[in-house]
Amino acid sequence: MSELQQTPGPAAPAEDRPDWVVDTVLDGQSIRTVTPKLLSPLIKVGYPVLGIICLAVALFLALLEGRFTLFVGVYLALALAVFLLRWLLPRRLVERQLRVFRESYGGDSVPCRLVFWPQGLVLHNLTSGGHVNLDYEAVRRLVCYKGYLILITAAKQMTLLTPADLERYPGLPDYLKVKCSGAKRKGF
Repeated sequence: MSELQQTPGPAAPAEDRPDWVVDTVLDGQSIRTVTPKLLSPLIKVGYPVLGIICLAVALFLALLEGRFTLFVGVYLALALAVFLLRWLLPRRLVERQLRVFRESYGGDSVPCRLVFWPQGLVLHNLTSGGHVNLDYEAVRRLVCYKGYLILITAAKQMTLLTPADLERYPGLPDYLKVKCSGAKRKGF
């Protein structure tokens, strides 16, 4: 053996090593679980309020006219459409994402490696070899929901840690709270 192989090299500086490395799988069940939490407040609150207003207008018109008129029917149909849209939209978002997974990766799951460096997060897609670099300053929201930890950026990019990941790495949520100090927190 050469002297180079026998002699260990100097320890790498802390900046050259990641703080955490998490191998995880982004799958259909995870996406189905967290999608309702990712919806805009306009959809979560605005659509039901619009539906209730339509129902109230329909009721008011029915009482005013004393019978069922075309306008009452239109407002009832509009209220029904708004409530159905609020119910169907999250499902359509999930199915669209899963179609992308199936088309791109051949299944409903994508193995990923999340590497948490001192300056930011790198998400490696282990199937395609692609990666995304995210600075911690770009994370606008940290959300705990049904055991998942969701990181959402200003550009509405999202990554998540599963309950199994959080069980394996119990210190990671506290680490992210410190690193993403400017992010709004919900569910902690």
